Amino acid sequence: MNDNTRNIFLRGAESGIPFGIYLSIASIATVFGDRMEFLSLLSMCMILFIPILVYRFQRRQYVASEMQATHSELWIHGIIMNIGGAAICALVTYAVIDIFRPNYVAEMMNQSLEIMKSDPILRGTEVVKTLDKAMDNNYYPRVIELVMQMFWLTSFLGSIGSAVTALIARRNRK
Repeated sequence: MNDNTRNIFLRGAESGIPFGIYLSIASIATVFGDRMEFLSLLSMCMILFIPILVYRFQRRQYVASEMQATHSELWIHGIIMNIGGAAICALVTYAVIDIFRPNYVAEMMNQSLEIMKSDPILRGTEVVKTLDKAMDNNYYPRVIELVMQMFWLTSFLGSIGSAVTALIARRNRK
């Protein structure tokens, strides 16, 4: 592995730390958004800002390479950054839910079920009946399952998004 390739992986990993902190704050705001409404708005704004943040990290890498980094190098940078950030976010989210909101999954399922039951179109559907039966039998996803799904979704969507933001990061050569 040459120095330039090693530098791309190292810079991606280094970028993953602040990105993971950012994702963790957004995740914590989401978890507590039902208790404090402004956190829900904060969470949504932070989530919508993620592509801009990824672009900025990739652009910084592009400028640091003296405008020589290829699309694939910037994309790899984004992928590594997203995986590292998602891992940090998953650990923080798991700890926060486990310590501060141990009934979070049950509460969210209950809220979803109540919303579905109040909708005349959804009220009698099989989905509502199945969810109601699952809740009666205490069949909830475990927090670790929820967090791991979040990790994989964040990593996957981040890698796809990084391909697009890498194109944009290379466009302006000034």
